[in-house]
Amino acid sequence: MTPRGVLTLALALTLTGMAGRALAEAGRDALLTRQQGSVEICRQGSNTWVPVIASRYLASGDSGQTGRAARAQVRLQFRDVLLAVGPATRFTVAELNREAGRARLELGWGALRARLKGKPSKASDNYQILTPNAVLAAQGTEWVTHHVTVAQDGTPPLGVEALPEGWPPTPPGHTRAAVHDGTVRVQSIPTGAVQLLKPRSTVDIGPEGLIVVNPPDFPYHAEPSKARAIQRGTTGQGELQGEGGEALGNPSQPSAHPTSPSESHSNPPPPSLPPPSP
Repeated sequence: MTPRGVLTLALALTLTGMAGRALAEAGRDALLTRQQGSVEICRQGSNTWVPVIASRYLASGDSGQTGRAARAQVRLQFRDVLLAVGPATRFTVAELNREAGRARLELGWGALRARLKGKPSKASDNYQILTPNAVLAAQGTEWVTHHVTVAQDGTPPLGVEALPEGWPPTPPGHTRAAVHDGTVRVQSIPTGAVQLLKPRSTVDIGPEGLIVVNPPDFPYHAEPSKARAIQRGTTGQGELQGEGGEALGNPSQPSAHPTSPSESHSNPPPPSLPPPSP
């Protein structure tokens, strides 16, 4: 082979390797790690919930849920975001865009505690948590979001058991949040109204979209958590409690080789999701 041929082959192999790495990283932007109890995922286009033994990668359109005495953590790799997932919680990855540095998660019900690390982003909309009646967007910050669904056809509301420690009950149909550090921009979906929340503040968004900052029945009490609390899936001020009031033990370690998402993540319609597993 001529020197030019060798150079061409080497360049082709290099480009192929780079493309392969890019493809491999495309589905590895969100890592769900089981900390305690029952944790499951449902791939986009599927109605089947699969148990998470240690860790699973999530792609856009995938959903995760925790059981009543469970907790989990989601790490968004390219935004350096940690999410503590409370018990009896369901969420869906609405968007993961590495190039734009943008991530959006839909909170169906339950509680999420978010911590953004590193330098704050100039675009506050680059990281969002969406509930049925509110959009919460942040820069460098830490805050907790809790949403409870409205009872339908005699079924009890969902998300009640995910109430963060020390919080008063969240009324059905409401979204509540407590900001520990940084600022959070809250937008009402029904009305379009916007409020900027400062550190050590709380907010309640009702089903009709009314935003109430620092409501009298929801005083701020929690201090910013330590990193370990986020890593252990804690949404409240202290450790989450398991069934029977027993403190949960040390979390399991993530798998050295987490399972990558399946190849079928494009085009299928969103799944019709069943009730959360006990």
